Amino acid sequence: MGINNIPHKVAIKSNAIVDVKDIKKVIKTFANNWLIIVFCVAISALLAFLYSYKLPRIYGAKMQLLLSSSQTYSYQDKLFEGLGLSTANYERMSNELRVITSTDLLSQTVAKLNAGISYFIVGKVLTKEVYSGTPFLVEAQIYSDGFYEFPFTFKFIDVNSYEISYDENEEKVVKKYEFGVPVINNNYYLLVNKTAAVNPTTVSSFPIYQFVIHNNQNLLYQYKNSIKAENLEYTGILELNLEDESPERAETFLDTLARVYISNSLKTKFTINANTIVFIDKQIREIHIILDSLENMLDSFKEQKDILNLSKEEDTYYRELTSFEAKKRGLEMQLKGSSYLKNYIVSNMNKELLPPFAYIDNSDAYLTNAITKLYDYQVNINSMLFSSTEKSTTVKEMEYKVELLRSDILKYLASSEKAISEKIQAVEEEIAFYEGQLKGVPRNQRQMLNINRKIGVNEKMYLYLLEKRAETIIAKASIISDISIIESPHSIGIVKPELPKIYYTFTSLGLLVSLVIVFLRSILFGSIESVEDMRDLTNLPVVGEVFHAKEAKASYLVVDTQPRSFIAESFRALRTNLEYLSPDVKNKVILITSNSPSAGKTFCSVNLSAILAKGGKKVLLLELDLHKPKIHTALQLKSEIGISTVLIGKCTSSEAVINSQIENLDVILSGPTPPNASELILSDNLTGLLSYAKSKYDYIIIDTPPMGIISDAQVLMKHSNINLFVINSRRGSFEGLQFAHTMIETQKISGSFAFILNSVKPKYSRYYYKGYKYNYGEGYIHQG
Repeated sequence: MGINNIPHKVAIKSNAIVDVKDIKKVIKTFANNWLIIVFCVAISALLAFLYSYKLPRIYGAKMQLLLSSSQTYSYQDKLFEGLGLSTANYERMSNELRVITSTDLLSQTVAKLNAGISYFIVGKVLTKEVYSGTPFLVEAQIYSDGFYEFPFTFKFIDVNSYEISYDENEEKVVKKYEFGVPVINNNYYLLVNKTAAVNPTTVSSFPIYQFVIHNNQNLLYQYKNSIKAENLEYTGILELNLEDESPERAETFLDTLARVYISNSLKTKFTINANTIVFIDKQIREIHIILDSLENMLDSFKEQKDILNLSKEEDTYYRELTSFEAKKRGLEMQLKGSSYLKNYIVSNMNKELLPPFAYIDNSDAYLTNAITKLYDYQVNINSMLFSSTEKSTTVKEMEYKVELLRSDILKYLASSEKAISEKIQAVEEEIAFYEGQLKGVPRNQRQMLNINRKIGVNEKMYLYLLEKRAETIIAKASIISDISIIESPHSIGIVKPELPKIYYTFTSLGLLVSLVIVFLRSILFGSIESVEDMRDLTNLPVVGEVFHAKEAKASYLVVDTQPRSFIAESFRALRTNLEYLSPDVKNKVILITSNSPSAGKTFCSVNLSAILAKGGKKVLLLELDLHKPKIHTALQLKSEIGISTVLIGKCTSSEAVINSQIENLDVILSGPTPPNASELILSDNLTGLLSYAKSKYDYIIIDTPPMGIISDAQVLMKHSNINLFVINSRRGSFEGLQFAHTMIETQKISGSFAFILNSVKPKYSRYYYKGYKYNYGEGYIHQG
């Protein structure tokens, strides 16, 4: 029963929100239950240890990559610009973050890593994964999906054979095989090979192992979920983080991923270079065929005709004519290249990203930059498609930019073709002029000049193509990636489980549980530990406190057997306080009762009687608990007569009196236990007994049955001057206090009413701290 349910509380009269007494009570409550708190926290810490011990340790690994817009040499840039090309802009960090964690790239990494089988060491409590160093290696192929992610237990038998066991259909399968011999059945193919570490000396020392064969798709998504990529503070640096049970495998995976990523970034550049060489080689072969044909024609012509030497003026005309024809050929190639480029753009470009004609005029800055930008857009779209679909917003936005740029380039190409056509027409007029000047040359000589002119034009183009081919081959050797590793993969230690967090969570819960237990215990099983506590709960007087002591178990009459004990001193204080209750009454009748049998009322009755007697007062102790009398046992007295015989008139009051071993203390025992004890005390003879006692004694102490069980005490209270209600501080103290208040509210009590708090621990007593401290066997030690 809670404190707040007790009526007549005096409670603390301070208006403060939090009173010092309340704080002290809380502190005292926790101090009294510190063992519960420590126990709960210790248990929770132990549970945290057991829980975290069985969790697999997850290690983290990280690395850093630097992405730059271009790291190619300037010589290579000029080459690509001369061919109308440019390196891709890899500063698109958001795209690169998606690319490096894309399924395609991770799939390539998993394939290169060959991580399809995991190995474990089986311990007594924990099974731990090992990445390398196992004394055997397994090659496997699974035919039944049920054997993926399936643990096979491996055990060495000797240097030549081993044992494999696993559970299948709730039955354990155990099989023995030899190393190096394939194992084939409907479910799987296995080939187990031992390493050089296996020999007759070491084979018996190897532990039991397990191995698990992974599905590549499951492995892929496992890594996809555990890898994280981020751009550091808007720089060109990508940081990769991976979590894995094996720190070595995590480092290896990141290293392999970085190399696959770099290799893929170079693939496009090498494709451009290779396609350029293929295109140049095709043009060289065509020109080579033309040159061979013209040279054969020239040789044949010389053999058949007699050719004269040209004059100086005619030779000048010939060179000019050759120059203009070479210029016309170049303009025609530009026109042809423009036509090819237009067709390439209109047809959505090919997947190799390389324009079909590479000879864009270097002096045309707009077209060079526009083609470079178009190429960059297409590279970005392809990068996005690693991790996005064609319908995604980012891809659609980039495709819109491509369409706008494509439209601008097509308009520009149409205008350029018109300008080139006009240039060709002008050059043709010059050619016609010089051809007219050479008409005076003899016919045979003029034909030879035409052949030489064609050879000269094609030789110039041939040399140009050879030069460009050499430059392209040199450029291939200087191609490097825009991506570089600036921080190699390395382990960052255990990242999961978060041990401090686990311990904090468990101990916090343990502390919370302990506080709940303490709270419920104080509410349901709370006790009144000191007189101060009791006075805060009631406005009725508290006449004293009786301390708990070991002596009470050895001897009931502690004030006699241990007169110098601390508990005896508490009864002396009680004796003094009784003088202030009903001070005008002589020959006081003191009734002592309680709520329950375990409160200690008989103990208090006997020792209070004894301490009053030792104070020089004549005391009569009446054993009026006729149901379960204990005083005769406490005082080691026997009598065939007593209160029951007095009440039924078989003997007089004086005949029932027994002298105890304590001077001035007489006792009337209960006598034979009557069958109708509660009715017997209603007898008029009880009044006569009490009148006799008042005439002979200063104090009459009545020991009664517990009021919470039997109503005898309530009947007897009409005969008493002082009613003492014993509350045991350890057992049901709140219930006893509540019962006493309820009784006072419902019944009229003629005499004074007060409480005795029994079995109080000395450390809770203000009297104990202020005045005395008792060390058993040494008596009192005065402190002040």
